[in-house]
Amino acid sequence: MPIAFSDTHNVCAFLNDSIPEAEEYLEIIRFLRLSSIYYAISHKSSVYWDLIEASWTSTTYDSSAQPALVKATIGGQNIEVFMEQLRTSLRFPFIEDAKIEYPSTLLTRCFKRMRYREKISGALLNRVFDACGEHQMQQLNVQFRLQLEEEEEEEEEEEEEEEEEDEEEEEEEEEDEEEEEAEEEEEEEEEEEEEEEEEEEEEEEEEEEEEEEEEEEEEEEEEEEEEEEEEEEEEEEEEEEEEEEEEEEEEDMLLLGVPSSTGDKKKFVARRHVSPRAKGTVSRLIDEDDYFVPSQEEVLAS
Repeated sequence: MPIAFSDTHNVCAFLNDSIPEAEEYLEIIRFLRLSSIYYAISHKSSVYWDLIEASWTSTTYDSSAQPALVKATIGGQNIEVFMEQLRTSLRFPFIEDAKIEYPSTLLTRCFKRMRYREKISGALLNRVFDACGEHQMQQLNVQFRLQLEEEEEEEEEEEEEEEEEDEEEEEEEEEDEEEEEAEEEEEEEEEEEEEEEEEEEEEEEEEEEEEEEEEEEEEEEEEEEEEEEEEEEEEEEEEEEEEEEEEEEEEDMLLLGVPSSTGDKKKFVARRHVSPRAKGTVSRLIDEDDYFVPSQEEVLAS
């Protein structure tokens, strides 16, 4: 049901008589006037013409134009032009020619718009509602308050959703950080493993070098042993040569008639001798007196 003439008029009268200087109230009064005009013109109802005349003194009404409202003029303007200006001034996209709204619905939407777009306080709007005292305005008050509660609940839900989204983003960031930390730990472990492998390789290289050094030392020792063996062989050869020379000397002594050191005869010791090729001279050194020393003539004769 539309708001009755008396209800709307009471609201306008209360607002005009209470605080006409308040811009918020004047905005509401302006809307009530425009919505009443819009409703009266749209429904071709004469109930609101007195309200138009009473609440909007700047509007003139020509009663002779009532049978043809389409051609009627308000304030000297064509009605269609006025309706367009009305929609533009209200800035409500839901006001359309094809969709007729009751003033109560328009008023609710107007209050809602002023509450959230024009930043009019809810307490001020509640004072407007409470001032009427009429049954339909009380119903409108309840309806509007329910809408406010629903919108507040929606806002709270949106805030909760935003908080949940923020929490999810934080959790995702934490997960990303944990993944980054895990990746860093893996990289550190890989680096440590690489370092350990490098150390092991270095140790292996050192061991190989030590083994090579040991092999070289062994080779050197073998070479030294071979050299020692060669020296021993040379010494043995020298000893053999000396023995051969001694044997040759003994043979030479035997050839010269010197008896062997073995036997019952007297021993002869030759300290130095010269072979028969030494130009016929032989020199011998005898230390003991008891040895038999042949003369040179005897030696030559033998």
